[in-house]
Amino acid sequence: MKIPLLETLGICEDRMNLLLLLYNGPMKKRKILESLEISSQALVPTIRTFEHNNIVVNHDGTYELTSIGKLIVDEIIPFLETLEFLESNFDYLAEHKLDFIPFYLLKRLRELYPYTILRPTFSETLEFNKQLEETTDASKTFYIVTSLLLPSFPAFFSKWISEGVEISMIVSEELFEKIQSNNLLFFNELLAKEQMDFLVYPGNMGFQNFILNDYCFSWHLLSKTGNVSGEQLISCNQNALEWGKELFEYYKQCSNPVTSI
Repeated sequence: MKIPLLETLGICEDRMNLLLLLYNGPMKKRKILESLEISSQALVPTIRTFEHNNIVVNHDGTYELTSIGKLIVDEIIPFLETLEFLESNFDYLAEHKLDFIPFYLLKRLRELYPYTILRPTFSETLEFNKQLEETTDASKTFYIVTSLLLPSFPAFFSKWISEGVEISMIVSEELFEKIQSNNLLFFNELLAKEQMDFLVYPGNMGFQNFILNDYCFSWHLLSKTGNVSGEQLISCNQNALEWGKELFEYYKQCSNPVTSI
């Protein structure tokens, strides 16, 4: 495993690789050398350090993790997965605000991996993503937390409601005021439907939106300077869906339900 952040944090990659290798089971010294592609001179000091600290034990030339060693590596693996997630698109994550994510979900950010970063053209920035549209067409649920309303949303909401999709929508106070001024009749018609759940979040969202259907999770973030960013993250694995649902529930608990506008 090659993760540059390990070096930044002052963590020895060779030692980490040895622990991960032995986590899979006991191994002879020769096999360890072959697997890690290192010399015996490089391996011996590390092995001795681990033995001295009761992390690795030697049984007649076969090395394996102790119970303490297994416990340590079991905790290290999520840490390495988080580093790998960060490395996969570090500039994007470093340049955008992430403080809207509660810490218990932030430390599980790796669950969004693998993901895709879309960088639309200027003309595409106000268009709803085609993959999200198609997967929502096939979904039973659609969740959105947003501080903006794309021009195409009313038409999509009408279509999905008619097709039986359950829609849960949380908007910022600023967007709610705009809806009251510009989309009052339309949203009152939607709220009359049993499939529509509408709430207003009272605080500063700190992001553009995040969206979740039965197949994909997506977000649009704000830049570190608070500016709107056209870049969009999309992740369509089961862990990302569960993570996104927890994020939605977090914001739902902090929001106020609306039955009419």
